[in-house]
Amino acid sequence: MKDRARTLRREFGKRVRGRGKRFPEALKRRVVAWALEQRRADSTATWEQLGAQILLRGESLRRWCIAGREGGQATQTVRSLVPVRVADSTTRTVSVVSPGGYRVEGLTLPEAAAVLRAVG
Repeated sequence: MKDRARTLRREFGKRVRGRGKRFPEALKRRVVAWALEQRRADSTATWEQLGAQILLRGESLRRWCIAGREGGQATQTVRSLVPVRVADSTTRTVSVVSPGGYRVEGLTLPEAAAVLRAVG
């Protein structure tokens, strides 16, 4: 087991690191297989502890393993469009909140300006 961790660590050491850098899927699959095997052997092992053995952040390791268990690629991100309702700009209202906690809601911009002038 230590030899596999050492091999994985060496492979990570060869890679250019940094935010947004991608790792080969084959390497990710080997890392996921190793980490899940380690977790089965020692249920108290944390992602951070396992990641430290191979020079990988624990959170990255955890995400890769979750994606690996779900059968997807470790880098796969689910994205979808969601409906958006655009409010009519002619009925836009604002709220004024005072430092003392008083709140006045549903004002138009000119009304809010008048309130601020009156209390200012």
